[in-house]
Amino acid sequence: MNNKKKQVLIGLLIIIIIISIPIGYKLLNERQETTIKDVEAKSSLSILEEYSDEGVNVLKNNYTTTEEMDFALKNIGKNIYDLKLKDYEGKTFKFSKMKGKKFIIEVSQSGCSSCKIAEPIVNNILKDREDVVLIPLFLNSTKESIDEYYTELNIEKPKNLLIDEEKITKEMFGLTLTPTYLFVDEIGNISLVREGFIDMEFFTDDLETAYKETKIYEYKNNPTE
Repeated sequence: MNNKKKQVLIGLLIIIIIISIPIGYKLLNERQETTIKDVEAKSSLSILEEYSDEGVNVLKNNYTTTEEMDFALKNIGKNIYDLKLKDYEGKTFKFSKMKGKKFIIEVSQSGCSSCKIAEPIVNNILKDREDVVLIPLFLNSTKESIDEYYTELNIEKPKNLLIDEEKITKEMFGLTLTPTYLFVDEIGNISLVREGFIDMEFFTDDLETAYKETKIYEYKNNPTE
């Protein structure tokens, strides 16, 4: 890799720390003071180096802070078909059943004010997108608090609602904020991620980017199959 490109990559992960963090509701016992540990920077940098120059530019356009970039690099391209969680009724939900479908995992907490603001926006946009399924996933929430959440918003509780009591996804994806959106494509790969509150224009743009013909992870030299 030439020095110019390396400087750009390092700049993405370190210099942009001065830009603000996305607005969201912190998960319990998470996110200490914003620092860039050497091991974390090297890990993210090594992933970024796998991308072509065009891919780096795409990432720059979509993730403007250090934490956004770090979260994206560590999750985009992951396949989640092996993931199994419990639904609202306590039954096992296998993500492998979603093969061939586009879907969005919407990570929320029942006490998250940002989630409550974003929920109607997301629902309104997706009501005209029959090709994309929304899968709500709640952390740090009881069935009772989830019922209250949807009652307060005057939104019908979704049938495919998941509750991650064991916080499997928190560990698997490194979740620190809610709402968080994981856009998953037809082959089960995460094609885009977004942490924190998003407005209608932002979410619409993310939908287009996540499901366009060329996915972000395909700009890597060895994209996930």
